[in-house]
Amino acid sequence: MLKDSEIGNIAAIGPVGDPPASKYERLIARAKQVPPATTVVVHPCEETALRGPIQAAEAGIIKPILVGPAAKIAAVAREHRLVIEGFEIVDVPHSDAAAAKAVELIHQSKGELLMKGSLHTDELMREVTSGKTGLRTERRISHVFILDVPTYAETLFITDAAINIFPDLDAKRDIVQNAIDLFTQVGLGMPRVAILSAVETVTAKIPSTIDAAALCKMAERGQITGGILDGPLAFDNAIDPEAAKIKGIKSEVAGRAQILVVPDLEAGNMLAKNLTFLAKADAAGVVLGARVPIILTSRADSVRSRMASCAAAVLYTHVFSGRGAFLHVGALTGTIMAANVFMVIIPNQKKMIAQILRGEEPDPRYGAIGKQRSLHNNYLTLPVLLMMVAPHYPFLFARTHAWMVVALILISGGLIRHYFNRADAGAKKGADQLASGPTCKHQGQRQTDGRQARALGGEHERQEQQETHAGRAVEHADRQQHRKSAARAPAGAALGRSLP
Repeated sequence: MLKDSEIGNIAAIGPVGDPPASKYERLIARAKQVPPATTVVVHPCEETALRGPIQAAEAGIIKPILVGPAAKIAAVAREHRLVIEGFEIVDVPHSDAAAAKAVELIHQSKGELLMKGSLHTDELMREVTSGKTGLRTERRISHVFILDVPTYAETLFITDAAINIFPDLDAKRDIVQNAIDLFTQVGLGMPRVAILSAVETVTAKIPSTIDAAALCKMAERGQITGGILDGPLAFDNAIDPEAAKIKGIKSEVAGRAQILVVPDLEAGNMLAKNLTFLAKADAAGVVLGARVPIILTSRADSVRSRMASCAAAVLYTHVFSGRGAFLHVGALTGTIMAANVFMVIIPNQKKMIAQILRGEEPDPRYGAIGKQRSLHNNYLTLPVLLMMVAPHYPFLFARTHAWMVVALILISGGLIRHYFNRADAGAKKGADQLASGPTCKHQGQRQTDGRQARALGGEHERQEQQETHAGRAVEHADRQQHRKSAARAPAGAALGRSLP
């Protein structure tokens, strides 16, 4: 276990070189790789309260703004030989004023994190939860302990052991979701969440078992996302595989839990303190659900714990984290698609319609440009859908190289769309050929039959004309013969009368 004086060297360990030994060192090393967050430190008027943010700043994790009595802060720094030159100090008379001023600085967007100093938790949280000037959101505010237990292989989260005394089912839903979000955002993957109670069976005599069962069902229905839930589980079969095996509990969570959700504050606080003092665990702490994360540690915490709390909070707020990358790329892609529709496709359609209404020939360029932008949107549709859904699935974004997953989704989505476009184009072409083939044959046959019919009709007509001409010739010949016969008849009669 490293001493407080060695903490400043921990964060110097980067992605190159030997991996950090403990869970906290890995957490701090990961925070070293992202830009430091501006942190408002409230009333740092004791050694550990001042040393923690100073060493976190030296490690490049945070940029502190010290809020409190300036003279008292300077006196603590001189007494313990701490260098505070270069840090911004906001002078206020006492701890209550320091809490109010810190919240005001957050409202003014001058800080990304809040860090509790040597004042009491109630003083700070009273300002944070104020209805008029506080930092409340729609999400319930809750606390998460981040424990490095030497005898346990996993980084262990315990919630809520500091804020919500007797949370109801709706509050527990937010408590669970806050813890899952923190776990995934710091890069630990998809968590296994154990909902703790005294027993592992559901019974109406112990209300926490009913809440545990309801939370698991809420996770099945999508009301809680990003984690694997199981409960109720007793503490032993939540963290010990052998105990879970003896009890006959078969689940992905039993014996390997990473987040422990306690029934109430009393149980959680006692569990966290037992692990801290009996198992020699280090306990960092972060409050979530407010407008900004709050680094909320005990005045008895070591500098190492305070530094780990800073690291977790910074990773949680890191805007270009894995989840942030998916959200931002998805939002950017969706904006491009919307711009294509509202700034090119629809205006070009209106221009063509206006030309038609004026009796003009529509300009084909407008249609060609609109078709091109529509094709662009066609290729972006599948990637943007995957980008917007991905933040619900930590196995996609909770990894060191999340940007590679983003690139893979963009490329594979475009290729899949291209495949279907080509397939649709081929099917349409084949359908057109299939439809046009028999039609052409029928049309050709009909044309041939028509020509034959016309030829046959012409032949009949010629025959009729010939017969008509022949009949007329016969009639003409008959008339000529009749005239000749009539002419000879009077001559014969006259000759007969002249003879005796």
